[in-house]
Amino acid sequence: QNAFGVIKYVDSHRGLVKITNNFESENMVLAALPIVGRLYVHRLIQPIIDAVLGSLEHVEEALKYIRVLQCFNPRHMWNDPSKPLSYHSWGIAFDLNPSENQPGTDGTIPQVVSNAFAKHGFVWGRSFKHKDPMHFQYVIDSV
Repeated sequence: QNAFGVIKYVDSHRGLVKITNNFESENMVLAALPIVGRLYVHRLIQPIIDAVLGSLEHVEEALKYIRVLQCFNPRHMWNDPSKPLSYHSWGIAFDLNPSENQPGTDGTIPQVVSNAFAKHGFVWGRSFKHKDPMHFQYVIDSV
């Protein structure tokens, strides 16, 4: 919260939350990004995700692979209200091709793509205790 802003919220349904302060209007931007086009992201992450995707825009394997990239989704982790807010709530986490990178699997993300995210300060969910190969979250200490 120190780096990306305080989110005040009320629980909604199925683990989603409704943001009740001005976090979204002060921090979220619709970014024009390489490969994926427009995506709603945190203003501080925009240049970083732009660099990730920019580094991949001439890599044929990445261009064939990257089809769906999701980011801002105000909710609790795993949509479980007993858990803290997901990094998606701040617009600093990305899910890549979720339909083929389901939790608990190794997923199908090419090494060149995961390396580009890692090079720019992201942690890959495939390395989590409960594998989540679609998920990349920005390392907060990097800002």
